[in-house]
Amino acid sequence: MNVIYQTIKMKIHCLAITFLLILGTNESEAQPLSTTEIVSNASCTNPTNGSLVVTASGGVPPYQYSLDGVVFQNSNTFLGLTSGMKNLFVKDAGGTSTSSNLITNGSFTLGNTGFTSDYQFITNAGSGGVQKAYGINTAANNWFQYFPACTDHTSPPSGNLMIIDGSTSNSGNDKVWEQIITVVPNQNYTFSYWLETIATPNLALIDVTINGTIIGSTTAPATTCNWVQYTYTWNSGTSTTAQITIYDRLTIQNGNDFGLDDISFVGPSVTAIQSITKPITIGLDSNLVLNTNPGDTAVCIGTVLNLIASSNAGASIKWSYNTALSDSNIYNPTAIINTYSNFLVTSSLNGCTKSKIINVDTLSIPIINAGPDKYVLTSSPVQLDATIINPSDFTFYWFPNTYLTANNILNPFATTDINIKYIITAVNNTSHCTASDTMMVYTFEKIIIPNVFSPNGDGIHDDWEIKAIGAYPNLIAEVYNRGGNLIFKSDKGYPKAWNGTYNGNPIPVGTYYYIINLNNGFSTLSGTITILK
Repeated sequence: MNVIYQTIKMKIHCLAITFLLILGTNESEAQPLSTTEIVSNASCTNPTNGSLVVTASGGVPPYQYSLDGVVFQNSNTFLGLTSGMKNLFVKDAGGTSTSSNLITNGSFTLGNTGFTSDYQFITNAGSGGVQKAYGINTAANNWFQYFPACTDHTSPPSGNLMIIDGSTSNSGNDKVWEQIITVVPNQNYTFSYWLETIATPNLALIDVTINGTIIGSTTAPATTCNWVQYTYTWNSGTSTTAQITIYDRLTIQNGNDFGLDDISFVGPSVTAIQSITKPITIGLDSNLVLNTNPGDTAVCIGTVLNLIASSNAGASIKWSYNTALSDSNIYNPTAIINTYSNFLVTSSLNGCTKSKIINVDTLSIPIINAGPDKYVLTSSPVQLDATIINPSDFTFYWFPNTYLTANNILNPFATTDINIKYIITAVNNTSHCTASDTMMVYTFEKIIIPNVFSPNGDGIHDDWEIKAIGAYPNLIAEVYNRGGNLIFKSDKGYPKAWNGTYNGNPIPVGTYYYIINLNNGFSTLSGTITILK
């Protein structure tokens, strides 16, 4: 015979009242099995040194322990554990235990989860309220500002409740709350819930059904913010599931607002071994070390920068970058820095990672100009015309430092009898960035130009012989008469001395004018030459 009974518990202010409609008998039961755990994490450098120590109480000792639910041990200590989620299984020696609450999230501690509803879930009803809606909160007025501050039924209040603004549609057939539970056939189950009225004058009319059959009906309490517990029993018969549904059959808008809390569905007491299954997390303590050199820095444009990382033995290194590296998977790559760069280096070991960023800015290099090449007569001094902006900001070095009046100034004098290439290097006194440039000093012997010759065929001074002409391979000589007419022009380098003729005929005795272009940076030479017989 199935018996449906109801226990009504009321809490009105500080006075608790309980109405027992059917008296039952109490049986002594073992205390529920419980455990506490001490977890020691694994580490990056020793990934198998995690441990777990379990302390069990309640139930019937002795206890057994397992991390796979298959192989149990008497010891409460597990060593050599890796990091990650483990399932701890603990069971006692056996005794009488009561079934636990089969409802998921019956106290709404987990928020809006574990159940279904035809009502709309909203987090805040705003200033106008929403019919056929509900929220999960710690107090009714937190959900709808005009509701009273009705809290959950615990004392003092410490959790959530389900706050419901009743439906005005569907003839009271909208499901307020529903959950489907797996059950064992032919067993007695106890369903209970706590109910409070949030707004009057019209009070919610509550039906509880299991698998479509009403197992209990009630009108919500007449006083707001006072919790009443309602309890019913149900026999599963041939059922293997229990579809538990709570309805509010009232469809009037005014009032009809109520709260639910601590919904419970408990099976029969059985004599069995108590067991606990708990998820246990073994953490991974990061003792990974990562050092870098340099730190954030600034270098001269074009610098080949050595990047150095150091970490624990066995750790792998990975560089990420916006400037190309010689190798992104080694501890000490190099990079050519031509613009602002950043380098992210990550060390990885046994699931641990640690990263650092090196920011590298650039420093401008000097712009030094060694000046034009110089052309000078042998052993004649010439000043070198190097230039740079703000020369006082720099230190200078000339190489080689031979034939110079000084090698550490911008514009020394050079006196040389050989052709020589000079390199000037400028070093910024603040950033120490350097730049170099080159120039040449070309030396030439002094030209001796005769001003008279006698092309008379006696073998003496018959030609206009110019001394040291071989030092000027690009020389061109020209001769003009008094009328300004060109009567002689040499080939480049003056390969053949002029014999005093014009178009193959001797020219008259007299004075003529010459122009010699050396074509090597020297000034053009000019003067007179006299022809004698």
